[in-house]
Amino acid sequence: MDTLYHKTNFKFSQDAENWIRDRYTDHFTTQFGHNYDVTQINPTSQAEWRASKAGQELLEFLSTYNCNISELSITAHLCNKSEFKRRLIHPHIDFIRPNGVLTVVNTRFNILILGNPEDEMIWWTSVKADSNKLKEVTYINPRTNISYNTLTIPGNLNKKLEELGDYDFKQSNLLTPSAFVRTDCMHTLSVTPGPRLVVTVGFNKTIEELIGL
Repeated sequence: MDTLYHKTNFKFSQDAENWIRDRYTDHFTTQFGHNYDVTQINPTSQAEWRASKAGQELLEFLSTYNCNISELSITAHLCNKSEFKRRLIHPHIDFIRPNGVLTVVNTRFNILILGNPEDEMIWWTSVKADSNKLKEVTYINPRTNISYNTLTIPGNLNKKLEELGDYDFKQSNLLTPSAFVRTDCMHTLSVTPGPRLVVTVGFNKTIEELIGL
């Protein structure tokens, strides 16, 4: 099995973490499901990140790996649900659309800022972007009203899980405090209630390529 994660000891300084929390405070005034903070993927936002103590600390750390930090975008995964038990988010593969072309994100580096570190990440490693299980589906981000197309298993959560069958692997305490995680195959999270904020950077390289295995 390919490497699914690589944990690190990277953690933001308190000043940097305070900047991140302040940046996202307004996002947690409403209830919403897990989603990518697409509002932060723009040149102005990236300039702010890179000028901040948080961005400088993060990019300095990532410069020690096999990547070009000048090409990296820093953003966040967000969630704020009030259910009284863990819930699965929809299984998915991470895609972006640079210049309108659907492109797989092979790896992410994630740092937990808010949330339960025991939340589990789950993988189905045989279901990749070329799987015939996937169809192009249009979604609308409920927080931004921005529509986007992606490849996924159509249907509701139960339909997706039925189609996927048994998972290959799951891991809790993954982001304690941070880790590279594999995102080019089907995966999901089991998240607990309350605000969840994970700073994330995506890569076109595999974990093995990034860390030199």
